Amino acid sequence: MTRKIKFIILIVFIASIVTYLDWKISTDLDFHSGKDGGLFYTFESILLLGSLFFVVMAKIKRILFIFLGFFGSLFCSIVVYLVLGFSNLIDNLPFHIISCLSFIALFFYLEKLFTKSPTTAKTQ
Repeated sequence: MTRKIKFIILIVFIASIVTYLDWKISTDLDFHSGKDGGLFYTFESILLLGSLFFVVMAKIKRILFIFLGFFGSLFCSIVVYLVLGFSNLIDNLPFHIISCLSFIALFFYLEKLFTKSPTTAKTQ
C-alpha cells in the first residue's frame, strides 16, 4: 500500500470517528457522564487516533513513533484546548478537528527530523 493511500484512508477514518463522536455526544446524553459535555471521550479519541496515525504512517522506528504519537497528541490537545479556552471558542467539534490536524502536522515535522540525513562538512 502506498503512503498516499494510507494517508487518505486514515484521514477518512479520523473524519468518520470525529463525526460519529460529535453526533453521539450531541444526541445521546447517556453516552457521556457528568457535566463535561463529552470532552473526555473527545480527548480519549484524540490520543488513540494520534497513536494510530503515528504507527501506521511511520516508515521507521514504529515503536518509538507509537510513544511519540501518544505524547505528541497529548501535548497538541492540551495546547489547542488552552488556546481555544482563552479565546472562548471551546466546543467539542472545533477542538477535535484542530487537535487532529495539529498531531498530523506534528507527525510530518517529527518524521522530517528523524529522517534528516546529517550534513557533511566540507574539508579544506
